[in-house]
Amino acid sequence: MRTRFWTKKRIPSLALLAAMLLAALATVACTPGAPAKAQEWIDAAKAEGKEVARPEAALLSFQTALVEAQISHEAAGSILAVHIGIDESGNVIDG
Repeated sequence: MRTRFWTKKRIPSLALLAAMLLAALATVACTPGAPAKAQEWIDAAKAEGKEVARPEAALLSFQTALVEAQISHEAAGSILAVHIGIDESGNVIDG
C-alpha cells in the first residue's frame, strides 16, 4: 500500500523548506546550457536528413518547464522573504 508523503509527513522547519528550494534551484541552474546543446544535436540530425519533430517538441517542452520552474521559484522566494509570524530573532510571534 502506497502512502502519500505530504499527508503523512510534515516539513519540520522553514529552514528545511528553504534548503529544499535552494536544492531545486541548483538543479535548474545547472541546465542553462542543456537546451543549446540539445538544439545543436537536433540541428546536426536535421542536417543528416533525420526526422527531428519529436526531439524538437521535447526541447520546447523542456524550455517551457524551465521558464515555469523559474517563475515558481521566484514566487516561493518572495513568500519566504516575508517571514510572516517570525521575528528578527527567529522566534514565532502572533499576528
